[in-house]
Amino acid sequence: MRKFILLTFLMCLIGGINYVTAQDVVTIDGTVGNYTTNTTTSNVPIKTYNRRSYGQQIYYKGEINKDNGSVITNIAFYVSSSENEFPYTRNVKVYLTNTEKEIYSGSTEMVKLSSEDLVYDAGLTFESTGWINIPLNKEFSYTGKNIMVSVWDNTGSYIENTSFSSFTAKDDDENRRCAYCINNSADPVNSTISGSLSKDVPKIQFTFKTSTPPDAPTLTSPTNEATGIFNPSLNFTLSSNTAQYQIFLAEAAGTGAGAYTPLTSLVDKTNNTVSYQTSNLKPN
Repeated sequence: MRKFILLTFLMCLIGGINYVTAQDVVTIDGTVGNYTTNTTTSNVPIKTYNRRSYGQQIYYKGEINKDNGSVITNIAFYVSSSENEFPYTRNVKVYLTNTEKEIYSGSTEMVKLSSEDLVYDAGLTFESTGWINIPLNKEFSYTGKNIMVSVWDNTGSYIENTSFSSFTAKDDDENRRCAYCINNSADPVNSTISGSLSKDVPKIQFTFKTSTPPDAPTLTSPTNEATGIFNPSLNFTLSSNTAQYQIFLAEAAGTGAGAYTPLTSLVDKTNNTVSYQTSNLKPN
């Protein structure tokens, strides 16, 4: 009697071909360093009481604590209060810059930007107090340095003030981490802009993309080393953050990558039964 042997399926399920990316949120709120943490500011990152505003603020690598090559997908500021009725929208551009700069030494020192620094260009809608998330139009590659965040509000009309939760350095030198300019219509990419210094640093969240593969699926049937399998279906349980798996079937255990034959990918993760031709099983 001809017999078919199903060999070592658990070793042949390869996870991580395509998976849902996890996220790691870093909150900078003044708890690292010598700061007063319960302050507010209406000058940075934007000043809604003016038709236009432009602000720069620097966040230190020791606060960020991420490796070179990390990728930022979102940032967020914390709205502590508003004199306006929600919702309202401002037209903003956000720029992120890797920098060695730590403080501003004078009001004429706002950094001229490159067009490559632009990561967000759209309306930003304020719906309530709390964190206002900004999903970047372009992911930002972090190099392990300080990050300068520049926000240009070019709405062209003013409303009442919006206050942002901030922290204030107790050291006077570090109170020069922010600079801002109001009613500025000049594109910060093409202009050298003079501004005023601010001692209040807006609290911020950086969302970093992580790339930890999901766990391999658990084979439920047929059992490992099962024999006498004709026209089999593989039934398994996927890990929770899986978008897709590719499954390979070996002709024999331990024979190396050259003995593996790629089969149809599992595209729909809600269907955890995949059928295979018997020609993919080794006759014995």
